[in-house]
Amino acid sequence: MLENKKIRNPFPKIGLVFKYEFMSGIKSVMPVYLAVVILSLITGIFLFEGIARLTNDIFKIIIMLITSGTGFAAFIITLIFIEKRFKKSMLEKEAYFNLSLPVTISEHIIGRMLAYFVWSVIYVVVSFISMLLIGISQWGDLFNADFWSRLVQEFNLNNIGQFFGILGTGLIYMSSIILLVVMFIFFVNTISHIVNKGRLLLELVVVIVLFIVFFNILHLCFGNVQFVDSLSAVLGIFWKLILINAIATLLGGIGTGLFLKFRMNLEA
Repeated sequence: MLENKKIRNPFPKIGLVFKYEFMSGIKSVMPVYLAVVILSLITGIFLFEGIARLTNDIFKIIIMLITSGTGFAAFIITLIFIEKRFKKSMLEKEAYFNLSLPVTISEHIIGRMLAYFVWSVIYVVVSFISMLLIGISQWGDLFNADFWSRLVQEFNLNNIGQFFGILGTGLIYMSSIILLVVMFIFFVNTISHIVNKGRLLLELVVVIVLFIVFFNILHLCFGNVQFVDSLSAVLGIFWKLILINAIATLLGGIGTGLFLKFRMNLEA
C-alpha cells in the first residue's frame, strides 16, 4: 500500500527567504533612498522657485544634474545590490550554507525575486515622491479637483474611472518590467557561473543574445502595428507586452532553477 505523501507548503520557506533578503537591503540601499528624498525636499523648499527665477543657466544645470544624478545613482545602486546579493547568496560561498537548508531551489528563487522586486518598487515610489517634493511649491495646483478634470479632458477620457484604469494598466506593466529585470539578472549571473574563466565575456554574450531574441519577439508581435487610433488598442498593446514579460520571467526562472540544480559550479 502506498503511503500518502504530505503536500509541502512552500510559503513559509519563501517567506523566510524573502525576509532575510529584504532585511539585507536596509543597510545597503535605504540610506541612498533617504538621501534622494532629503535632497529633493531641500531642493523643493529652498531652491525650486529660486532656480525658476535664475538667469544663470549654468547654475540651473548644476542643480538639476545633482538632483537627477542622485536619483540615477540610486537606480544603479539598486541594480548592483540585486546582483551582488544574488551572487553572494546563491553562487558564491554563502550558497554552500543556503543550499544546505531545507529550502528548495524554487523557494530560494521566488523568495529572493520577491524581495528584490519589493526593493525595486520602493525605488520607483521613492523616485515618484522625490518628483513631488521637488515641486512642493506647486502642490496647491496638484491637489485641485480642476487639475484632474483638465487632465482627463486632455487625454480625451470619458471619466475618472477610465483614467485610473489606464493608470492601473501602467502599474501592472511597470511591475512586469521590474520582475523581468530581476529575473534577467538572476539568469545572466547563473549562466556565467557555469564556467570558471571568462565569466564577464560569457555574461556579455548572454546579454547580447537575450536582447536580440527578446527584441525579435517584440518585432514579430508588433512589427505590423503602424498606427494606433483608439484607447482600447493602446491598452491591448500594453497587455500583450505584460504577457510577453511574464512569459520571459517564467522561462528565466525555470532556466535559473535548472542551472542551479544540475549544472552549477560554486566558487571555492
